[in-house]
Amino acid sequence: MLTETELAELLDSLLPKLLRVTASYRIPDHEREDLVQDAFMALIQQSEQIHNYEAWLVFVVKRQCLMHLRQGRRRITDAIDSSLLEAVAEASQDRPEDRLFLADLENALATLSPKCQRLLRARYLEEEDVKTMAERFGYRESSVRKLCTRCLKRLVEAFDQRTGERSYRNVL
Repeated sequence: MLTETELAELLDSLLPKLLRVTASYRIPDHEREDLVQDAFMALIQQSEQIHNYEAWLVFVVKRQCLMHLRQGRRRITDAIDSSLLEAVAEASQDRPEDRLFLADLENALATLSPKCQRLLRARYLEEEDVKTMAERFGYRESSVRKLCTRCLKRLVEAFDQRTGERSYRNVL
């Protein structure tokens, strides 16, 4: 078990190194110390089982950085998901700008692989949730999320190429 003095010395000696690790993962400044602090809290709880504190802390901080980045990407994907679902749901064939949007969307979809087309149509046009899609296509839920994210990225790129000056960036 670490004493308070040992913990303070360890913190003083390793803090700069651990903050550099978080910086190498491009974690925002205001979140770096929180990640390091969480690692030290875990160290306090598990100190009796740890032989090399420095190596363990570096490993834990790297792992926390990866988890933090994955959560951030998931939040972005979820935001895009909801924006696109909303835009498609609200689009009306009665309004010319919506007809143009839907036509551009269909044209961009046509440039994607059949697999991406099926996934994106199920997700956004048929409004299926990830669990239902996983069952329907025989994938794990995490695989469906990854595939949808990749396909959505390709769709946005194709959309940008096709629409040129007609940007839908506020929607996508």
